[in-house]
Amino acid sequence: MPFFFNHFTTMSISLHAGDDDESITKSTVPHYKELILASLLVTTLTLGILKQWQVIGRKALIGMMCLTVMLSGATYVFIQTNKHLNSILMRNHSYIEQPIRLENFTERLVREGVDFLEQRKNDGSPFLLVMSWLQVHTVLHASSKFKGQSVHGLYGDEIEEMDWSVGRILETLKRLDLLDDSFVYFTSDNGGHVEEIGPHGDRQGGHNGIFRGGKAQGGMEGGIRVPTVAMWSGHIKAGLVIDEPTSQMDLLPTIAEIINVKVPRDRIIDGKSMLGLLGGKTEQTPHDFLFHYCGLDIHAARYRPLMGKTVWKLRYTSPNWLPGTEGCTFLCYCYTSHTRLSEPLLYDITHDPSESHPINISSSEQYQNIVNKINAAVISHKKSIVPVMNQMDVWRLAWRPWLQPCCNFPFCDCQEVPRKDFNYTCPTDKT
Repeated sequence: MPFFFNHFTTMSISLHAGDDDESITKSTVPHYKELILASLLVTTLTLGILKQWQVIGRKALIGMMCLTVMLSGATYVFIQTNKHLNSILMRNHSYIEQPIRLENFTERLVREGVDFLEQRKNDGSPFLLVMSWLQVHTVLHASSKFKGQSVHGLYGDEIEEMDWSVGRILETLKRLDLLDDSFVYFTSDNGGHVEEIGPHGDRQGGHNGIFRGGKAQGGMEGGIRVPTVAMWSGHIKAGLVIDEPTSQMDLLPTIAEIINVKVPRDRIIDGKSMLGLLGGKTEQTPHDFLFHYCGLDIHAARYRPLMGKTVWKLRYTSPNWLPGTEGCTFLCYCYTSHTRLSEPLLYDITHDPSESHPINISSSEQYQNIVNKINAAVISHKKSIVPVMNQMDVWRLAWRPWLQPCCNFPFCDCQEVPRKDFNYTCPTDKT
């Protein structure tokens, strides 16, 4: 069966950080100019003292001063230009905007999605459309039509615009008579970023409700759980509520089953098809165990026995939260902001989703058996992992000028030409 997926619009890591259109580096270190000058001054004085004490000679002094000036200048240039170098919008293999202008960006994504669907309707090809919205990730960038519309501030404006944009995609599927034959899956990548606070003190990273912790906390429910809504006419019952643990990795085998394609057998596929669960043929997740990573380490593991309804979770680490909070300075980083527990914590996550009451493991043989099963599954899982090249090593992350994307060379600055033939009607236009 042919499968159409050869068109994409994507962006690299954006370093935007606010309405002032500054880079995230400038916003994080607003006094960077003063710091660079102070560092240059301190280094100059230090070298002068060392020369006065005859610790270094004249040639060494001149060489070290030149090196200091060069490093200071390079740091300044990097901070000034890193938004241009790292904020890039592409359509297929062409650079169409650098740096990315966030104003009306959601509308532009919707336009691309609608165009794609109309093309697939015209050529009759099966399709996979992945709409990867920036919202509601920071920087919050609600368009002018939505800004100020929500009683929940800028974050609420973002939610309303994303709701509108999802609606436009669904309306297009319906208009093109594609909705009834389309599997629609709406989800997110992680829990809210509880440490993300705006310049005016407003929370911009989202809310996790009763779930503790947040983004980057690989073992906490607030970092793991995400909302998901699925629809497929004639296959998924309307109003069905599923409270079983699944994984984003399950999308691959699920889609493969939908299009009647076998998943690769030359490697371990961690995901499992959710069609039976979504279609109501089974009430239980296809997973006995789910392993929750932070970086390369397992911070927690989840166990769903075949019998009963209870889901158990064993946590091996705890984040080092700031006093009175459930967050760290900016993120609870995997290796520096978590403490590995001498004894893991067991939770009945079905009846205690807030992880407020760790179970006394030694109080019952049942609990000890559960812990033993989870630990054995973790060991077995680790043995199945085949080491691969680290995609985040220093060399791969280092800037390589010959690979630097740049439109309108040498300025590395271009802007997508806005289109006038697309109707960006949103709810606020009707009031």
